[in-house]
Amino acid sequence: MKLKWTVAALAALTLTGAAAPGQPRYAALVEDLEGGFRGFAVADQASRADAEKAALAKCGQPSCEVVLVFSGRACGSFHRANDAGFETRAFGWATEPKLTEATAQSLKTCSAELYTGESCVHQIKACNSSGGGEGTVVYSISDTLEDEEEW
Repeated sequence: MKLKWTVAALAALTLTGAAAPGQPRYAALVEDLEGGFRGFAVADQASRADAEKAALAKCGQPSCEVVLVFSGRACGSFHRANDAGFETRAFGWATEPKLTEATAQSLKTCSAELYTGESCVHQIKACNSSGGGEGTVVYSISDTLEDEEEW
């Protein structure tokens, strides 16, 4: 009888989207720089694709770009510098077990990249509150920039 209830409980968790024990959850952070800065985030999604799709849908514009995807029980933070008229804008990102740690690290990384007149004023953040596994970066905007620099 106990096995029946366990199977039924796991099936109910799967149907409601709640994380089954040990299954990683995903978070995605998205920015839109068109006409200023807008940031969006989702967490506790079942897959990377689900997280990216949900965050991009929240943004709702074709100019939206995924800047960070991570999995596991972790928090992610992304900082972007204000628009000071430069072609590129400084940014920093981090994932850590606690949001305060991720925020401090992403701000530190962004601040180290600043041009004169910039400040790291924009932030996007999210925490996965369910699922299993340590925090793992699945994708960051740095990956895209490194690919572009190789050309």
